This record gives sequence, structure tokens and C-alpha cells, in this order.
Amino acid sequence: MSVTKNIHFFIKMSICLSIGVSVSANQKNASFVPLAEWNKIMHGYDHSTDREKNKFIFDKMESKVWVERYAVLDFMLKNNFKNALFEQKVLELFTNDPALVVRTQALKVLDRMYPKMESQSYRNILWEEFFDSNNKKKSYSLWIRDKILNSLSSHTGYLSVDEKKKWLRALQEDEVRIQKAAVNALEKRAPLGTVNKDDKLELKQLLLSQFLNQ
Repeated sequence: MSVTKNIHFFIKMSICLSIGVSVSANQKNASFVPLAEWNKIMHGYDHSTDREKNKFIFDKMESKVWVERYAVLDFMLKNNFKNALFEQKVLELFTNDPALVVRTQALKVLDRMYPKMESQSYRNILWEEFFDSNNKKKSYSLWIRDKILNSLSSHTGYLSVDEKKKWLRALQEDEVRIQKAAVNALEKRAPLGTVNKDDKLELKQLLLSQFLNQ
């Protein structure tokens, strides 16, 4: 059996250790294959099969099966598989994928392997996704909104007036969880000593709002 066929078999079972999903070859008897085994198979490609490997990964990113889209992103993270050819596709998965776990995994890939935090256009995309209704369920925020704020906190450059307004909106959200996430993220951006560790949430919000209004 070729390496590609082996991967097609194992990739459907590859995420069981990450998210508790198992899929068997015949869809009847659940079978668990450790991620380590899957990674070993993926690494079985030699240099002469780079084109085949790239095509396989790209095809899996476009799979109609969400577990395959998730698994290939998980492989990229665990194996530091970085290729500029996939950057735009990963960004599309982050912004458009219907599966929350896939969008979240794509954000991790963007953060760790395609650092673009200094790009205003990329930060604009992050803010668009933070405020997008697809990342809310009724009035409840999905977990990816917290992670987007954390990603935004990695930017160390100048905060524009427009971005300061967006941070203020995040600080003033109705959900306490999002308020806390915004505070935690902004503490990394604000000058040392702006807030104290033991300050109450309301005081931190006030002090950070003052920082943003400067």
C-alpha cells in the first residue's frame, strides 16, 4: 500500500487523542491509532515526494469532512510543517470554516507558524472575526473569541485610534468572560504598572480604558 493510501486510512483516526473522536476504516468497528503513528507515516515521505505531500495536505484542507481538515492542521502544528503555499488557505479556514474546532486550530497555525502580528491588514481580519456573529451563539461567545484577543495581544507595535476603539468595545462587552479576556490581553500591551495583579476587574477596566484614551 502506498504512503498516500496509508495516510488516507490513518488520517481519519488521527485526532482521537486530541478531541476524542474515532473513525474506523469500515465505519463499524471503532479503531484508535495514536497520533504518533500517524505522524510517523506522514514523515515517511522522502524529499522526492514533496509535491505529492503538498498536494495531499492541500486536498485535506479542502476536505468535506471536518475531522480531516482539523487533523491536517494538527499535523502542521505538531510537526512544524510550514509552507508559504498554504498560508492563504489556512487563513480561509480560520475565517470561513463552518467547524469551530477547525477555525480555532487554523488560528493556532497562523499564530505559531505564520506570524503576521505586525500587519495591520491581518489584525483587521482578527478584529472582524472577533466581532463576527458566527463566533457567537445567541448572546454567548464561543471560545475562539478569547483566543483571538490573546492573538491580538501579541502585537507590539503602535495602536491606531481605530484599534484602540475596538479594544474599548471588547473591554465593555456584556459577558464578564470576554471582559476578563480583554483585560488579560491588554495587560500585555499596556505600560508596566498600569494595573496591579490584585486590582478588581472593574478597576482594571477603568485603568486600561484610560490607557486606551491617551
